Amino acid sequence: MVRLRDPAVEIVNGAQYDRDTRIEPAPAATEGRTVRRLTRLVDLLVGRAA
Repeated sequence: MVRLRDPAVEIVNGAQYDRDTRIEPAPAATEGRTVRRLTRLVDLLVGRAA
């Protein structure tokens, strides 16, 4: 068996990590315009485009 992470470290879905330390995303990644653009792109890629 291979352990890929320390089970004692709580993993938050969607968070960014540097090895085992949770880090804040780059400011541009949380900017409203960027989030909307990425959401539209994801919708397009998974076939949910309006």
